[in-house]
Parts: sequence; C-alpha cells; structure tokens
Amino acid sequence: MAWVIGATSVLGYSILRVGEPGLAMVPWCSRHQRSSPTADWRRLDVEQPGDWAPLHEEQPDLLLYCGGVCDVARCEAHPRFAWAINVGGVAAMLESLPASTRLLYCSSDHVFGGNGPGPCTESTA
Repeated sequence: MAWVIGATSVLGYSILRVGEPGLAMVPWCSRHQRSSPTADWRRLDVEQPGDWAPLHEEQPDLLLYCGGVCDVARCEAHPRFAWAINVGGVAAMLESLPASTRLLYCSSDHVFGGNGPGPCTESTA
C-alpha cells in the first residue's frame, strides 16, 4: 500500500491518476480541502504531529510526500505559515515514519526568501 500525501497537488493527483498496477494508493489531503472529488479521501494537517499517528499504526509500504504550499505570494507574505507547513510538516512526518516505510519526498522548484534575481540551482545558498 502507498500513501499519497498532498494528493490534490499537481504531482500527487497525477500519480493517483496513473497509479501503479498491483499497488493500492491511498490519497491524503488537507482537512481544509472540501471539493467533491476528495470527499472520501483521508485527511490530515501535515504540521500537526498527532495527525501522523495513522502512519505509525498502519505502516504503509511507501509514502509519497507531495504536500506543501507553493503559493509564492502567500508564502512570502506569511513566512511563519509557510515554515509551519513546508518545514514543520516534514519534521512531523519524519518523527512518525516507520523504519519499514519507504519515503519518496517530492518538492517544487519554488524557493522563498531569496535575495538574488533569477532562478535557483542546486548550489544556490
């Protein structure tokens, strides 16, 4: 079984649509997501450590982490919010990640708080 955290993201949703033969995919989205296609999906707030309890209890084979906030304007206007989700969420997940669960962490190309113009590279501080 694979959990897809951030299943409403572009990447997470695409992974769900394509799937993997023989691998059950369990979509997870934010408690705040209320669209009808997600009505029966599991929900969590990634930055809340207690919301990760099912991870330790159920121990999926694979966790595809596609969660986070990539709304650049919102993140730059509210850096504490961005930090809570994008850093705190990963930290909370890692605290509950069973040793038997493989983790695939996916990230966007969005970088916040940079001072220089132009795109960032792997070596950008």
